[in-house]
Amino acid sequence: MKLNRVLISTPAWAKVMQWLPAGMLPSLIGVQSRLALLSMGRSRRRKLRAFFEQVRLRTGTHKPAKDLLLGHLKAEGLGRAALARAVRAQGTGDDPLLQVEGMDHVASCLLQGRGCVLGGLHLGAGALPAAYLVRQGIPVVTLRRLELKDKYDPDEVEPRFYGAEPRWISNDENPAALMKGCLKELSAGKIVSYLVDGSIGERGVVVDIFNTPVFMRSGALDLARLAKVPFFPAFGCVGKDRVTIKFHEPINLSGPEDVNEAMALVGNLYEEFVREYPTNCSRRHVDQYIFEGRKAAIHGPR
Repeated sequence: MKLNRVLISTPAWAKVMQWLPAGMLPSLIGVQSRLALLSMGRSRRRKLRAFFEQVRLRTGTHKPAKDLLLGHLKAEGLGRAALARAVRAQGTGDDPLLQVEGMDHVASCLLQGRGCVLGGLHLGAGALPAAYLVRQGIPVVTLRRLELKDKYDPDEVEPRFYGAEPRWISNDENPAALMKGCLKELSAGKIVSYLVDGSIGERGVVVDIFNTPVFMRSGALDLARLAKVPFFPAFGCVGKDRVTIKFHEPINLSGPEDVNEAMALVGNLYEEFVREYPTNCSRRHVDQYIFEGRKAAIHGPR
């Protein structure tokens, strides 16, 4: 994917903010989020308010639904602005709004002339690592469920994939068929991105993250094992004034037993990550519960 296609999908306000001082952006994006809420269509605003009202009731938080929604819109805006600035700082990583760790792990793999599989979670801001790689001129293909293709709201942030090229696959596609379909991309040196807590894969394990059971499917790791390419756990987070992306060391998988161990490892790495960089851009209820569990695990019950 060429970089100019990525720029087309970036909102105009985010393009403008890539040239402003980083210290100004959190407050400006806060204003932009309020304007976005006011200009939002009535039906979409009602749907989002209803969602965050359910989050408020089911997680026991004292924040009103409107504040939860505004915080979510601000996090989305900060993520988009940071990604736009990543284009300007391409290859240097020099931007106070964006902190990237472990990029050398991915670079060393790509220098060998082969692709790799990138695995993240819906939790936090799962699309950010792949989005950052796209803005560095690295081609990324993201796997998405075919059953959901017509159900995505075009106004939602995550289904836009932040510029990564979607590849729609069937929910019951077996690992061999998945490998055959992605082998061309991997052989061409592309990165295949996948959310490990999604619904793709024949088997999975339950991983405990802050006392919340999360079922992780084996699809991405089976693909890496069968294609004999490295698997990179990668996570993204939007804080109050900074976006953080972390690429972990690659995991090499030799057998099915390694896949189960790797899925448990991804869960442990993620719990460690959100202890340091708390955030949540996901709109899935289970992800909201996990972040409430995080607060209790770190600060005690409230």
